[in-house]
Amino acid sequence: MPNANQSPPEISDLQRELISEILEIIRGNRMAAGASLRESSIARKFNVSRSPVRAALDHLCDLGVTEHIAGRGYFLICDATDLPDIRLETTFQSVRRIYNAMINAHIDGSLAGAFHTSEIADRFLVENRPLNLAIQRLQTQELIEQTGDDRWVFSNSLKTRTEDDADMYRFRLLLEPSALLQPGFSISAEKIAALRAQQVDLMNRLETNFDVSEIYDANDALHGSLITACHNRFIINALNYYEPVGRMFEYRHYQETARTQTACLEHIDILDRIAAGKMQDAANLMHAHISAAFDAERKIRK
Repeated sequence: MPNANQSPPEISDLQRELISEILEIIRGNRMAAGASLRESSIARKFNVSRSPVRAALDHLCDLGVTEHIAGRGYFLICDATDLPDIRLETTFQSVRRIYNAMINAHIDGSLAGAFHTSEIADRFLVENRPLNLAIQRLQTQELIEQTGDDRWVFSNSLKTRTEDDADMYRFRLLLEPSALLQPGFSISAEKIAALRAQQVDLMNRLETNFDVSEIYDANDALHGSLITACHNRFIINALNYYEPVGRMFEYRHYQETARTQTACLEHIDILDRIAAGKMQDAANLMHAHISAAFDAERKIRK
């Protein structure tokens, strides 16, 4: 069985992304042990040179997923069904995760007082660099402020900024549907399938076994993946920097099973339209989806 606990720290963000994509290809195609993983094919698929692909495949060798045979190439050691749960976060993904985790903890009351960065690092198992970037981001957005004893505290205005919340939803309505219509929008069929399966799994467990933070994280991953897929760095930077603030109050919606099930169905519908190449339909559905969340938020505040 491959070892999922080995995570070489020296790999680049691009290599981490390629490892994740290669694993999705393996799972999506249900590849069997002994299947060939061709450098050139993977490089063409993701429009990169062969060097980072080779580095990614070498690291998969270190993780016990692939093997390299001189003169022949790389081959899968295990069946797709036996792949370990390997998660290699990029710096950006780590920043996004800790940023959302801190906001979630504040909203649910478990991070209510002043805190030190070392406490956050221990609690959420995050390295110093992405943690410092997340802290910087929260401070820039005036969501946290520093106290006199080198600690941080969430701003008192966080839960009462009704007008800011409304403006943030309007901001999302302007950019998220547009992201789907960018000429450079591109997302793999494997990624769409993985995101869709996650939504179906959540929907199937709503009545029995689900965790609110898990739903939030899954929806955050879906929106984040679609934003990144537009490959317009200005839209990506704007949405990734500000948009999660507009989504953090949706956390409360996930307490309502009916609304959460509707949101999952809306997500699945959007993904299906993207898979079919019907991008205008997908953009229209995204606009309707965000509008519905906006309406739900206004009802909660009344």
